[in-house]
Amino acid sequence: MWGRGGAGGLRLGVAYYLVLLAYPDSAQTGTQSTEGAVLESSSLRTTLQEERELRAFRRAAAGALRRLSTPKCQRVFSHFRDRSGRTLKEGLDALGQTPASFMGWILFADGRGERPCADANVLAVTMPGSRAIWICGWQFAHENEWGDPGLTEAVLIHEELHALGLGENPPSSTSITTSVRASCG
Repeated sequence: MWGRGGAGGLRLGVAYYLVLLAYPDSAQTGTQSTEGAVLESSSLRTTLQEERELRAFRRAAAGALRRLSTPKCQRVFSHFRDRSGRTLKEGLDALGQTPASFMGWILFADGRGERPCADANVLAVTMPGSRAIWICGWQFAHENEWGDPGLTEAVLIHEELHALGLGENPPSSTSITTSVRASCG
């Protein structure tokens, strides 16, 4: 979970399964990377419907995908490990995915009803290993439009690290985002 100053409890396990019921292929399918293929932010799956939030998400996703295409940014996946001890890069390799193509395996869900999104400092949330990331629409859009758009891009990459199995505390949410920003710009 990424928040600018706090963390709320996670009660997203049940919600994740509800998303899987609504989108049964979301945990199984994705965009396979091929040499020269580019994943577009508009092709990422999302349940965001409010135009302002959707526009901010797509803008941040385009920036995140652009960053993920650089070797320097891709190295952040070798810095962190999942609960089994393998690097997140090893996890991507086992799936036959790149950091950018794995974004196509994720469902970016509307987090409007999720407790952590009630905190104005939380921009997005997920659980380690979950292929659903809840976007806290209002505050995500506000940060993208009026705050630091680079932060929203880093938050998407931060949450992708969690989707690949990275836990939190340790490392802290702040240290994860700091590593992402150092590696990915």
